[in-house]
Order: sequence, then structure tokens, then C-alpha cells
Amino acid sequence: MIMSSARFQRHFSRAAAILFLAVAALSVGALVWMGVRLIEQDRALEAQQLRERREAAADRLTAALDQIILTEEERLADPASMDLPPSADAVALAVSGPSDARILRVWPEGGLLYYPDVNPGREAAVRLFTEAEKREFIDRDYSRAIRALLPLSRSGDPAVKAGARLRLARNYRKAGDLESALRIYAEMAGSSDGGISITGVPADLAARRAQCALLEELDRRAELRGSAQDLLDALMNGRWRLDRASYLFYRDQTARWLGQEPGAEAGRRALADAVAWLWENRRTTVASASGTARREFLRFQGLPVTILWRQSAGQLAAIAAGPDYQRSRWFDPLLGRPEFVGVRVTIGDPEDGLFYGDDAGADGPAASRLASVTGLPWDIALVNADREAVVSQFAQRRRLMMGGLALLALLVVAASYL
Repeated sequence: MIMSSARFQRHFSRAAAILFLAVAALSVGALVWMGVRLIEQDRALEAQQLRERREAAADRLTAALDQIILTEEERLADPASMDLPPSADAVALAVSGPSDARILRVWPEGGLLYYPDVNPGREAAVRLFTEAEKREFIDRDYSRAIRALLPLSRSGDPAVKAGARLRLARNYRKAGDLESALRIYAEMAGSSDGGISITGVPADLAARRAQCALLEELDRRAELRGSAQDLLDALMNGRWRLDRASYLFYRDQTARWLGQEPGAEAGRRALADAVAWLWENRRTTVASASGTARREFLRFQGLPVTILWRQSAGQLAAIAAGPDYQRSRWFDPLLGRPEFVGVRVTIGDPEDGLFYGDDAGADGPAASRLASVTGLPWDIALVNADREAVVSQFAQRRRLMMGGLALLALLVVAASYL
């Protein structure tokens, strides 16, 4: 009987130990399952909060950019009053007049290097110089040509005077009197008579080019460099209303005389090409409903230009904004606000690629706003700039939860053992 009781106690002790171990294993398993579920939920919460921050920031950014563009479009009611200095990397313009004789005006003055519409200045009748040109080109009698041109060079008509003087300098040059030719070129180059052309070229521009060519022929390098630099400065300041081909011809010549590589003014050429694009499409743009505003993002000379225009009362008003203007006036001030400190923004379009910001493709999920949906000229993508900080906060919280669950599991095992 005593042996049977001892055997029962041993059997009961083993059964109790197995029961306690089973309870402990179930408790630990439940804690592990609970921990996995908590981690999954925490990661889902982390992704949701990051997504909500991106989407909210993208909505705020879209609304703010739209307000900036609306403000610019309101200023188009009076393009001449827009505060655009020559260095603004933007031009305002107005197209007015009947459809078959439209006039293009641009602000600031000299803001464009070349123009899509060029009206040649007033020019003297060619028949006035028939006698002199017969002596020059047929008889090659430069002395008689000079005598025929001298009275005309003192004419009270600026167009006749300019035409005669340029021909007179050319004959002095052929006759070997180079100093007299240079003197006339220098006087014409410093002339303030505007709107006078010779064979479609502004008179003072033709004189400056002829002066540089003669100085090159005489190998007077120092004087050539000074005259060529003056000519280049005048071209860059928009002294003459030239078409694209004429501007490039004179620009390339001055670059050769100065030993420079042409094309350094790509930003200003991009603005001129943008205005030319708008001029070429003016019939389409003016045909739109009165008071409507249009927005376009294009690339010229490889540079992004945003064009905003509005048509009202038969007039088309527009602004062409280059990359520096867009950054300094639109993007940088806006993205410097406190509400956008925690995000990184990419602005561009699918065809031409990135324009502003960093490529956000490799920095995790992005909130995107397409131009076709927002009405803005660009596509916008936005990522969390402080993603690492947010992720580290959630990771620290998960470590605390796992530590607490591990401690609880240890307590369960210890209690079961005891």
C-alpha cells in the first residue's frame, strides 16, 4: 500500500510538470504570436503615417504653387508694370493689333537677344546712290565715287546721310585711305540715330562690324578687341531688334574676334526661342476664349522655360520664365516654408525629365501630382526627407515592445518552473 502511494505521487508530479510546461509553452507561444502581430500593425501604422504626411504635403504644395501661378497671371493685366530687371531671367510680352499686322512688345527693354518679328528701319532710296555705285563697281573709279557720295553724306535726311557715309567709308577703304574709313565707321558706331537701316541692317551695327573687319585686316589687335567687345556688349544688351539668324551671325563674328566660344548666353537664347514659339503659335493662342489663361512647360537650348499667357480684348499678354527665375521667385521661397521642411520635392515632366530638386525615385514611395490633373505646367513628386528619423522612432518603439514581451515570457517560464 505504501509503495503504491509513492508510485502515485511520482506519477502525479510528472503529470503536473508536463502540464505546467504545456501551459508555459502555450503562454510563450501566445506572447510570440502577439508580438508578431504588434510588429506588423506597427509597420503598417508607420507606412500609413509616412504616406499621409506625403499626401498632405503634396496637396499643400500643389495649392501653393497654383496660387503663385495665379498671382503671376493676374500681373499680366499690365505686363509693362511687372518688375523684371534685365537680369531677371524672364521677359513679359504683349501681342496686340489686327491678326494680319500684330505688334510684339517686350519688357524689360533689351530683354531679348533676338525677335521673331523684325521690321526693317527706314532706308534711303537705292536710286540716290546709283551713280556712285556705278563708279565703284563698274568703273572701279573710287575717287569719282567718293566725290559723288560726299554731298549725300551731308544730307539733312538721316537715312540718306547714313547710307552715303557707309558707302563713302567703303570707297575710302578700297582707295587705300584706311584712316578716313575708320574715322567714318567710328562716328557712325557712336551715332544715336535709331531706326535707320542699310540693306535691312541697322546702320550703326553695319558700321561697327565694318570697323572690326578693317581693324582685323590692319592687324591692330588691341583696337580690334575693344571694338569687338563694344559690339558684343551692344548685342547682349539688345541694342538692335534683330532676327535670330542676324544675331547669331554677328555674335559668332564677335566671338571669333575675341577668341571666345559662342553660345555662353544659352539662358537668354532660351527666352528668345520661347517668345518665338509663342509668336509662331499666336493664332492658336489668341483664338482661345477671352480671359482664359494657359500654361506651358517647354525646353529651349536644353533649358526649361515656363510660359504663362492670357488673352483678353484682342491682346495676348505673357511671361516667359527661365530656370533661375522659377527657382528664385517660385520654388525656393515656397519650399523654404516650415510646412515643407520634412519633404523633398522633384519637379519636371515625363518627357523632359527632372527640372528642380533631386531624383526621388530611389528614396522610397513618392506622392505624385500630374500636370494633367493639377493644371500646373509641371509634374510633381514628393518624398519624406526625414524618413530615417521617422523610421528610427518606430524601430525604437518596436524594440521596447519586443523587450517587454521577452521579459513577460521569461517571467512566465520562471513561474512555471517554480
